[in-house]
Amino acid sequence: MQKLKSPNLLLVAFLSISTLVFSASSFAGPSAQVGEIAQSPYRLQSWEQRRLRTREQMTGVLAHDAAAGTAFDKTLTASERWQLTPMETMELLGAFYMPREGIESGLPVILTAAMLGWYDALRYGSASGRDEIQTNAKFFLLPFSTSGKTGVEQLIAYLKDHPDQAKKSAILAESMFVKLKDGLTYDHRWPTAYGMERFQCGMTLDCKIPSPLPRDKWPEAEAAAKAFVFKYYHIPQ
Repeated sequence: MQKLKSPNLLLVAFLSISTLVFSASSFAGPSAQVGEIAQSPYRLQSWEQRRLRTREQMTGVLAHDAAAGTAFDKTLTASERWQLTPMETMELLGAFYMPREGIESGLPVILTAAMLGWYDALRYGSASGRDEIQTNAKFFLLPFSTSGKTGVEQLIAYLKDHPDQAKKSAILAESMFVKLKDGLTYDHRWPTAYGMERFQCGMTLDCKIPSPLPRDKWPEAEAAAKAFVFKYYHIPQ
């Protein structure tokens, strides 16, 4: 993947639509409308703080800030090495990589990140957290968000017109997911940043942190994560 060499208009597109408002009613995923990325009124987790710093780096890059460019290059490298959470990686894929590389080249990485992210959500997130990750944060559509509605339409068209290639990408992603899932060191509990539980904790109500899935259930979560991603993107498993 290419690194940053100069201020990029694609970053302008990302930053200008950071509220991510568009509709894609023809896409039959869990929800077809992209909502807002809202600032949390509660204490941000470490990965969320890092994501805000990444956005500041992008702003700096557009202002020709050399230090911001160097920092953003390091962020991109960390993403390529799977050192960031899947949510951060999906956002960077949409902000930087996908507009440069296109769907065919980027789809295996997107599907891998989707599987890793949903595996985390099934193990550590709550039901309401998973719903928020899908419907509000639009985790599965983030890589296509910089182009607004057009980006999702391009995805739909690609999956429809190139089912065999999409299937190959998904099989490759599944292999990458299996290889990576047990060796990554990012905070796998990032899904706890979403859901009613966090809202309740922030409002000092009955505060209950979601209990992680017992380890003997992880193989089921692995299978479910792979199956969900195949189904979400309409790729036969």
